Amino acid sequence: MVPKPIRTWQESEFFEVVRDNIHEMEFKQPTPIQMQAIPIGLALQDMIGLAPTGSGKTVAFLLPIIDLLLKLPPPKREDGPYALILAPVRELAI
Repeated sequence: MVPKPIRTWQESEFFEVVRDNIHEMEFKQPTPIQMQAIPIGLALQDMIGLAPTGSGKTVAFLLPIIDLLLKLPPPKREDGPYALILAPVRELAI
């Protein structure tokens, strides 16, 4: 089942510290790709999202990862990585 999109940052299920940082960075409201992608990321579901450069894709996949990392205990050496971040577009890989 696909989670419902968020319309505001307050509708997201982020930890308070994540929401505080969103407010501090002055992100007024999520962009369309963030509205759709963030709930899917928070539900730990896979997705493919296409949106133009500058639309907020990076924030859309990073915020759920940050929120997940805050929920997990610190990794032990044998645990391996909790997340793997790949550059989603060529502009970020430079």
